Amino acid sequence: VAAGRVRVRRWRVEDPPDLQPLILANPAPLRPWMGWVAAEPLSIGERRSKITAWGTRWEAGEAFSYAIVDEAGGELLGACSLNRRIAPDGLDLGYWVRGDR
Repeated sequence: VAAGRVRVRRWRVEDPPDLQPLILANPAPLRPWMGWVAAEPLSIGERRSKITAWGTRWEAGEAFSYAIVDEAGGELLGACSLNRRIAPDGLDLGYWVRGDR
């Protein structure tokens, strides 16, 4: 999905090298809101495994994880996801965006 200068797209197995420094540069602002930060730092391989698991959950209709990307330069800006945590037919939205953007 493209909106202006931003594109929201599914994660790709080739994304971890771009995602890794973004997460490692922003742990303090993420920590209060994103419980998964407690497991950081992950290796590139572990991050690739997570992206693969997100794809499995997507295909099962359980959760839908997206990368938020700057359309102009392809720079990774953050992430968002829709998760079936609030009700069987409901989705909640989680997101984070890098602090300098």
